[in-house]
Amino acid sequence: MRRTLYGQEHEDFRAVVRRFYREALVPEQERWRAAGMPPREFWHAAGELGLLGLQVPEEYGGGGQSSFLFNAILTEEAQRAGLALGGLRVHTDICMPYFLRYADEDQRRRWLPRLAGGEAVAALAMSEPGTGSDMRGIRTTARRDGDGFVVDGAKTFISNGATADVIITAVRTGETPGPS
Repeated sequence: MRRTLYGQEHEDFRAVVRRFYREALVPEQERWRAAGMPPREFWHAAGELGLLGLQVPEEYGGGGQSSFLFNAILTEEAQRAGLALGGLRVHTDICMPYFLRYADEDQRRRWLPRLAGGEAVAALAMSEPGTGSDMRGIRTTARRDGDGFVVDGAKTFISNGATADVIITAVRTGETPGPS
């Protein structure tokens, strides 16, 4: 008897993802490579299928899934189709959890429906010149200024940066290095 982590709901989801990749993405991959990024239509189509907000609660327009296995299926099927979808993974697997864990209610209402629906793209600004993504070595700072912050520093290799509507930025708010 073959055992698997995936149940029928996962396999049904896999079929949707596989068909979407095969019909909508594979024929366009050369155009995307030439442009250096997927077009906005990709984000809208992925959002319509519910691929961008898998763990986002339904009240904010997401799928309300508790299992990260759905995210794994996105990656498995991208590999199967020979697609490089790092930007999708940055949006769904890295940025979305920050919004789910750290955003206040106003930020959740503002961003989660747009991110889950493909109207907005999230980016991650972590790497810095000379430190890469070593969080202990980051030099970009943020200091409070009224109701907001002033950010001072430099970032490189901002994943999804060219198309982003919102950017999660790793900064230092004090002198003590953070966890490694």
